[in-house]
Amino acid sequence: MRDSVKVIFIIFALILLAVALTEQPDEHKQSANQQHSDLRVANTSSEEKSTSKINEDLLVVYAQDAVREKLKDPASAKFRNLFVHKARLEDKEIPVVCGEVNAKNAFGGYSGFQYFVSAWGLPEWTFLEEQIEDFYKLWNSLCTDK
Repeated sequence: MRDSVKVIFIIFALILLAVALTEQPDEHKQSANQQHSDLRVANTSSEEKSTSKINEDLLVVYAQDAVREKLKDPASAKFRNLFVHKARLEDKEIPVVCGEVNAKNAFGGYSGFQYFVSAWGLPEWTFLEEQIEDFYKLWNSLCTDK
């Protein structure tokens, strides 16, 4: 029950963050978006589809860095099955990188691949399977089409 509340809280916090980022005054929005300005995706013309792919690639790089911050041995991280998903929370789209990571544990051995979710490629919105008991609820809500 406690882990279910934790997952619900994380989803609620993501919604609040999405609303806050879209409703900030222009001067604050510009500084908040400056960190990830190269992630802005305009999906109105076919010319911008290649830009969209580049932006997704950058988002994946940010997410990998965020995941590494959560690991005991960041340099040992091996990633696979990475994909970008546009999670829908209420009426907002949130760019989420989902995938698997394997890294060395405190004993120096690889612990096996585990799933992760990283919203906006930010460390504070990056979650590893081992951190949350009901991780699959988070995965299903952010990394799959419901």
